[in-house]
Amino acid sequence: MKTNEEKSRVCVYYEGRVQGVGFRFSVCSIVRDYNLNGYVENLPDGRVAVIVEGMTSQILDFLEKVENCHLKNYIFNSKREWNEFSNQFKSFSVRY
Repeated sequence: MKTNEEKSRVCVYYEGRVQGVGFRFSVCSIVRDYNLNGYVENLPDGRVAVIVEGMTSQILDFLEKVENCHLKNYIFNSKREWNEFSNQFKSFSVRY
């Protein structure tokens, strides 16, 4: 687990009925409240990937809101992969 004061990067893979239900739109709406950068995209295998960078405390709060939003019953499983902060992104976007 990362400390809340440092910057980090996480890739979260959401499984379930997460495509075709407004999941990416919901993620984009939630991330507006945070100073986080990265992207969300549908994957060919039916999962949705959310890659986000920023302060670890903000990432954790953001992920909690995503996982408890109105679409929470569509998420059957999620996997988090923490990595070093890379400053690769300048904004948050939807990838197609």
